[in-house]
Amino acid sequence: MAVDRERDAFRIDGVESDVSVTLSGATFNLRCDRVDRDSNDALIVIDYKTGAKRRFLTSGEPADLQLVLYACALDAAIAGLALFNVDSRETGLDGAGPAFDTGAEWPQQLDEWKDTVRAAAAMIA
Repeated sequence: MAVDRERDAFRIDGVESDVSVTLSGATFNLRCDRVDRDSNDALIVIDYKTGAKRRFLTSGEPADLQLVLYACALDAAIAGLALFNVDSRETGLDGAGPAFDTGAEWPQQLDEWKDTVRAAAAMIA
């Protein structure tokens, strides 16, 4: 709760929300750990991780594309994608997008990541 109190205004929109998306003929049935809405009604997609701290971005790119796939499925304005690390030593958010004061080029960056997800879906299909 302390981590959430430090964030800009938001409301929780969904917890363990089921969503699905079909990309290039491949259907993905997903469960988002948490989806928040910022004060502009844009979504912030959060995935909880336990154990050792994980980073969302590595060298400016997503370490994995799970959150980007959620963004494709939600098909709405996205203000941020983040991992919520929960560990006995450290708890905190690691994300990207306007909700996390990163990514001046956020819309273009997110679109590029979504293109990567679509290409991977085409290969799976």
